[in-house]
Amino acid sequence: MVVEIASTTFAATAEVALLESESYDPPPGDPDRLEHAARLLGEAKRPLIWVGLGASDACVEIQDLAEHLQAPVVTTRQGKGIVSHRHPLSLGMANPAYKGHKTWLD
Repeated sequence: MVVEIASTTFAATAEVALLESESYDPPPGDPDRLEHAARLLGEAKRPLIWVGLGASDACVEIQDLAEHLQAPVVTTRQGKGIVSHRHPLSLGMANPAYKGHKTWLD
């Protein structure tokens, strides 16, 4: 299937009404579940932090957690930069085919 769009369409202008932006406050975490998660992380033998775009507002916290646990961090494509690729615990973008990631995940 081929769709053709006239070049004049891209240069066209029009009046548009912009919608008001909405703010969103995520719900607070359940204290019991957070405590359980913290206990699991603390007991983990080989913790690994997998970071995506949803963590973009928690860069400092993720790096602090990684350093506290001495846990390597891998990111999705959208999570790149949340932890610097220069950080010693950064394994870069997640790729299970990469030998270093596969070794850690096995």
